[in-house]
Amino acid sequence: MANRRVRLGSRLFFWAMPGLLIALALPSSLRASALLIFNALLGTATWLDARRLLASSIEVTREAPERLYVDNEVEVQLFVKSAASHALDLKIRDEAPDASIIRPDIMTARLRPAQPLRVTYRLLARARGKKRFGNVHVRLQSKLRLAAVDLTILSAYEVRVLPAAFATRGHAERSLRDDRGEVRARLLRAGQSGGELESLREYVAGDALRAVDWKATAKRRHPITRVFQPERSQTLWLVLDASRTMGTALREQDEGGRGARTRFDLALEAALDLAHRALSVGDQVGVLVYAERRIALLPPRRGRTHQRVLIDALTELHPDTVQLDVRGLIAELERKATKRSLIVLFTDLDNESHGQLLADHATLLRRKHITLLVSLDDSITQALANARPEREDEAYLQAAATDQLHERASLSARLKKRGFMVLEASEGRLASAAIGRYLELKTSQRL
Repeated sequence: MANRRVRLGSRLFFWAMPGLLIALALPSSLRASALLIFNALLGTATWLDARRLLASSIEVTREAPERLYVDNEVEVQLFVKSAASHALDLKIRDEAPDASIIRPDIMTARLRPAQPLRVTYRLLARARGKKRFGNVHVRLQSKLRLAAVDLTILSAYEVRVLPAAFATRGHAERSLRDDRGEVRARLLRAGQSGGELESLREYVAGDALRAVDWKATAKRRHPITRVFQPERSQTLWLVLDASRTMGTALREQDEGGRGARTRFDLALEAALDLAHRALSVGDQVGVLVYAERRIALLPPRRGRTHQRVLIDALTELHPDTVQLDVRGLIAELERKATKRSLIVLFTDLDNESHGQLLADHATLLRRKHITLLVSLDDSITQALANARPEREDEAYLQAAATDQLHERASLSARLKKRGFMVLEASEGRLASAAIGRYLELKTSQRL
């Protein structure tokens, strides 16, 4: 279905120029009648051109990826068909999803009779969440270009834009066997004997003596080692701080719109990556997103279906411009986390006020759960503190950076003393560091 609107063509003024020459060349007695005849002919030709364009049947279909990724440019194709018996000159503009860039924004092409046309453009999504392609706008003109017809072809549909990390880490393609194998390898390297017995195998150099099955060794007359896998059905709670400090941009976006990510975006990517790993080895994963109030709550579940639920629910969320209600967050966890769990809180250690409150209330969680606080490190402040000042203002800036790092270290020490494990990592290592700590806790049988 398309809406049509007739306009004057881009060359109508060009075709009207002979009328001006006629007016200048002929005597005044003939000028009026000649102009009248010329205008009548031009008007008739314009009307016939417009009618021909209106009778042209145009079909446009869009082919785009089902899922887009932030800061990852993709190719979108528009396929144009026409039943017209004459060539058409087209200008095409597609309505891109919100917070995205199209290159080029307007495309020109010639559609020949009985020859389908393919038009390609590049699309760069800049924000995650549910987005929507709009309609396709096409301007038709013939070779004469006396008239033009604007078509609005209804082609709106919804797409999902996922965090950039999903495009490079292969979440969907990562197999369960590889993930479980990594956990089993860590378990054997750690020399632990807890968990569920999975199988027996021949002893290899480096196996712990406690893992040797002496009955099987005596029966087969060569060393046999027990292979354990971590206990299933353990619970992991991912808690995301969605207060205003997590809305701080990590860096400014460039001219192409790339790179404008917040601390919350980074924490969300790390949390989803950790959820994927935990679900892959059979654990249950629940999510709580909190700011001044509860923003989202997903009770613990297991399996790939739950992973899709987490992705669909969390990629829509954004931080709020409010302070974190630490007391409300702790109370919510006490109500919802009823069984022993690993609680991973993604927050910002630079916010000293709610960090102190977390330390004050840590004992409420420590009685039942293992608590891990994950925060982005402050590499910028560290660089300022390590710099060699050359001017007075730089010296003051260095002193302020040193004081801030000291306060951050004091807060981290207090949190650890009260029962929190604290993990600080750089932007590029936050997800891998969180996964590594989770695997250490799991293979050490602390969950």
